[in-house]
Amino acid sequence: MKKTVLELDLAGYSTIARTLEENLHAPIVLQFNQQIQSFVDAGLAAIDALRQKTVMATPGDGALLVFDSAEDAHRFAEAVHQATQSHNAEKTLSSARRWFRMGAATGDIAMESRNGGGHEIAGVTIANAVRLEAAARIGELVIDVATYCDLPSELKAIYGPEEDVIGKREEKFRARRCVMITLTDPGSLVPTEHCTNRDEESGIKIDTGKALIELQINREIDDFSQQQQDHLLSAIRQFLKVGEPIRVVCKRRGSVWLTLELSAEQAERLQWAVKGGEFAHLDVVDAKLANDLIDRNEPGPGQAFTRPDDRARPRVNVPGRRLEQVEQELDSGFRTWALRQLIEPAEALLDLARAVLDNARDYPNRSDHFVLSLERVNESIECLLAIFRRILEPGKSESSGIAFNSQLRHDIRSYVARIIGYCELWCEDVDAPFVKAFSDDLHRIIQITRDLVDNSIDDLLGYAKATIRPDSDQPMSSYAEVGYIAAQVDMAGRQAERIVGTLLVVADKEINRDILRRFLERQGHKILLAQNGRDALQLVRSQAFDLVLLDLIMPEMSGWQVLGQLKADPRLRQLPVLMISSLNEIDSLVRCIEMGADDYLSLPVNPVLLRARVNACLEKKRLRDRELSYLGRIKRVEKRARESLLAVLPEPIVKRLKGNRRPKPRRHRNVAILFADIVDFTSYCDQHEPEEVVRSLDELIHSWEQSALVHRVQKIRTSGDSFMAAAGLLEKVENPVLNCVRFGLDMIAAVQRLPNRWNVRVGIDFGPVVAGVVGSRQYLYDLWGSTVNTAARMESHGTAGAITLSMRAWRRVSELCRGSQQIVDVKGKGLLPTMRFEGFAS
Repeated sequence: MKKTVLELDLAGYSTIARTLEENLHAPIVLQFNQQIQSFVDAGLAAIDALRQKTVMATPGDGALLVFDSAEDAHRFAEAVHQATQSHNAEKTLSSARRWFRMGAATGDIAMESRNGGGHEIAGVTIANAVRLEAAARIGELVIDVATYCDLPSELKAIYGPEEDVIGKREEKFRARRCVMITLTDPGSLVPTEHCTNRDEESGIKIDTGKALIELQINREIDDFSQQQQDHLLSAIRQFLKVGEPIRVVCKRRGSVWLTLELSAEQAERLQWAVKGGEFAHLDVVDAKLANDLIDRNEPGPGQAFTRPDDRARPRVNVPGRRLEQVEQELDSGFRTWALRQLIEPAEALLDLARAVLDNARDYPNRSDHFVLSLERVNESIECLLAIFRRILEPGKSESSGIAFNSQLRHDIRSYVARIIGYCELWCEDVDAPFVKAFSDDLHRIIQITRDLVDNSIDDLLGYAKATIRPDSDQPMSSYAEVGYIAAQVDMAGRQAERIVGTLLVVADKEINRDILRRFLERQGHKILLAQNGRDALQLVRSQAFDLVLLDLIMPEMSGWQVLGQLKADPRLRQLPVLMISSLNEIDSLVRCIEMGADDYLSLPVNPVLLRARVNACLEKKRLRDRELSYLGRIKRVEKRARESLLAVLPEPIVKRLKGNRRPKPRRHRNVAILFADIVDFTSYCDQHEPEEVVRSLDELIHSWEQSALVHRVQKIRTSGDSFMAAAGLLEKVENPVLNCVRFGLDMIAAVQRLPNRWNVRVGIDFGPVVAGVVGSRQYLYDLWGSTVNTAARMESHGTAGAITLSMRAWRRVSELCRGSQQIVDVKGKGLLPTMRFEGFAS
C-alpha cells in the first residue's frame, strides 16, 4: 500500500543521553525520551492523528511514523517544529533546548498488525526516509520526489529546488528541502559533548568525570568582584565539605552566571541548597545542573525543599551477625549472581558471534566490510566479557576502583552500543545479497545483547554507587548494600529470582515427608506427598510435576526401582528426580545417578543445600522445557516453510533445497507440455468486481490442481489466467501425452461447470525441455525450449473448449484417439499441421 513514511530525529541526542546517564542515573534518560515523544504528540494532535495508528517505532532519539498522505506528513513536521520553538523560548540554557531533523519518503510498504498491538512494517521506503533524515539539517524537512509530487501546490511553493543528497552509504537521492525554522547560529543551540578536550569557541577544558552547575547571581557583572566570587566559593566548599578548590569554568556577561565543575553528587546537593535559600545572603538566586539536560521536577508554591543530607539513612539491624560476616556472605552471593547472569550469557554470545564470523569468512562472494564489522563485534564482546571477569577478581571490585565507577558504566555501554550498532547497520542493508543468509544470526546477537542489558547489566550498573556503612564513614560495596536491605527483610531469601514449581515428595517415613514439605512450602513450592513408590507412579502418570524428591529406601518398591520405571517411560523420562537418603548409602545413590537421577541429598536435610539443589533441578527442567518448546517451534516453522515451498516448487526440488543444494539445470527428454488459457478473461475482469474474479479463478485453479494429481501431471506455474503443466518430467509415466490429454479434458469440464460461462483452450506438445530453478528471493522452477514454445502456440491457435496437439504429440496417442487435422500459421515457425482432439478411439 502507498504511504508516506517520516523519520524524526533529535539533534545531539547521543551526547545528551550519555551525559545524563553518566552524571545522573538511567531513569533520567527515560524521562528525556518521554519529553521527545511529547513533541511527537503535539504534531499528531495538530493533524488529529492517533498515535497507535501512526507511530510505528519510537527509538530514543525520535520516531518513525506512517501517514496516509504527504500533506499530513508536512503538517505534522510543521507542528513539531513549532512546538520546539515554543519550548526553546522558555529556556536559558542551550543544553535544555530541542531541535529536530526530519526526512520523508513516499512509496509502497508492507504493513501487518502485531498480536500484542501495533504494526509491523517493511519496505525500501522506510530506509529512504531514514537516509533523507540523515541528510537534513536542523529545522528542515527533506522529502523525496514522490512525496513532493503528492503535495498540494501551495506547499510545493515553500520547498527548495530539487537536488542530490547523499545517504550514509554514499548513495544519491533526488530530494527537496523545506526550511521550517531558520537558525541564526545553529551550532550554539545544539548541545556539545562534555569530554576531555579543548572547546574551540570558549577555550574551556571540561573533565568528563565532573558535572557542571550554573549559579545565577542577582548582580550585574560589573558589581560582582573577584573578592565576592572567592567568598562565595569558600562558602560552597565549607557547605560541601571539600578541601580542593572549586574551579569556575566560565562567567557569563550581563546578569552573572557562574559555571562550576563539581562531582554529580556535589552539584545536586548544591542545587537543592540554593533553592532552599542556603546562599541567599550572597545574592545567589538560582542554580541549574548544566548536565541535567531535561527539566527536573521542582517544588510548587508553598512546598519546602528537602536537602539530600536531611534524609537520614535507615540503619539496618542484622541480629546475630557481624557486619564483616554479612559483607563476606554477600560477596559470595554477588559472584554467583554475576557468574550466572553476566559471564555465562556473555560467553554464549561470544560463541555465537565467532560462529557467524567463521561462516562469513567462508561465504562465497563475501564482503570484506561485513567480515571487518563482525570482527569488531567479536572484539567488543571479548572486551565486555573481560570487564565482567575483572569484576569477579578477588580484591579488585572495590579496592582498585576498576568495577564500580563511571568509567565502568561508560565502557560497558560503549561496547554494547558497538555490538548492536554494527549488527543493526547490516540488518538494514537489505540490498546486500549475502546479508539475508546472516540476518537471523545478526538479529539473535542483537536480541541476546539487549536481554543481557535489560536483565543483568542494568542491575550491575544500578549497584555501581558506593554507599556508606550505617556504623562507619567507610564506603562499602554495592552488593553489600543490597545485602543490608535483604537482611532487613529475610536474609534466608536473598535470591533475585525465586523458581517455584509443583513437587512430589516420596518417602515412607512421615517425619521425613513432613520436614521436606515444610522446608519446600516455605520456599513457595506446591507440594504433594506419596508414602510409597506405587502411589508415586500413579501420581506422576495422572498429573504434571516439575520435580520428584525420591527416598531411596522404601518398602514394596525401592527408590531406584521407581526411578527405573520413570526413565523407561518416554513420557516421564525427562522429569527431574532428586534422590534422598542417608550418608551410608552413597553407593546406591551413585547407582541412581547413573540411571538418570539429576542429583541427590543426604539426610538429615540441610535447608541451604535443599534449596540450592531443588532450584538447580528446576532450572534444568525450565531450560529443558524451553529447549523443547523452541524445537517444537522450529519444527512448526520448518513445516510451514516446506508447505510454502511445495506451493511453488515440485517436491524433489524442495528436497534438494532443504539439503542446501541448489538444483542443477537439467535437460529432460520425452516430456509432454500442456498450456491452458481462459478465453476472454481480460474483458471479464473489466466487467466484474475484483473479489468475484479472484474467487472464481481460485476455485478453478484449485480444481485443476486436484485433477493434475489424479493424472500424475506436474503443475509448473500459473500466470494470470494461464496454466502450465508437464507430464513425464519429474515422475516417469507410460504415456505423458495421454496423461495430458486426460487432464485437459478434466480442465475443460471443470470450466464448463462454473456459472460464469468461462471457456478454455488447451495446447499440448511433446519433446525435450530444459528445467531449472531461477531467482534468489522468490524461487521459480521453470521450463524452457522449443517444446514449451510450441505447446504455448498450440493453445493460442486452438479452439475454445477443445484440445490442440502438435504432430509429434499426436503420434504418441494416434492409436488411442480420434482427431481432425488443421494447418495453422505459427509465429516463428511458419505453417504447421496440428491435430484437434475429438475423442478416444472405440
